[in-house]
Amino acid sequence: MRVMMLTCGTVLLLTCTAFFIYEYITYRNIARQELATLGEIVAANSTASLAFTDKQDAAEVLSSLSNQKHLLYACLYDAEGKLFATYPANPKPDAPPSLPKGATYTFSGIYLEGFQPVDEGANRLGMLYLKSDMKEVYARFELYLFIAFGIIPLLKYCFYRNYRFFFFQSHYLFIHGWIFDWPCN
Repeated sequence: MRVMMLTCGTVLLLTCTAFFIYEYITYRNIARQELATLGEIVAANSTASLAFTDKQDAAEVLSSLSNQKHLLYACLYDAEGKLFATYPANPKPDAPPSLPKGATYTFSGIYLEGFQPVDEGANRLGMLYLKSDMKEVYARFELYLFIAFGIIPLLKYCFYRNYRFFFFQSHYLFIHGWIFDWPCN
């Protein structure tokens, strides 16, 4: 009985680990793709601001990101690589990163950062930088860990306890029924 429970527990642990790894990889890829899509949209909306050097319009475009609760920082650079506009308007004193040549989205610690070129045709007008936290991903994994290491052992304990009671009661009744039904000569 213990070997069977140990085997089932091991299989359950391996299955939970496999699902956890799959979700981790998949969710990181989804987060990267969502930030890239957001970057493409904001970059497309920022072309006129950079083309006409309208800092107020650029600030309005970046302020449209206020409903993105996990987006921490966004900024536009002009064609010379100078800071043009930021979101929020008064960001924390972190140094803006150096500019890459193309669109890149990378994970650095607990953050997802990305650059998106702002182009008008073949003309590069500037770059957009986005920085997002990964709190949503980690909150989801905390829930998975709670389920895997909190609820599943509780269910296992309850099942084992009820199964043992049911097994021994059924076995007892089966043996007595078999003995009493056995024909006596």
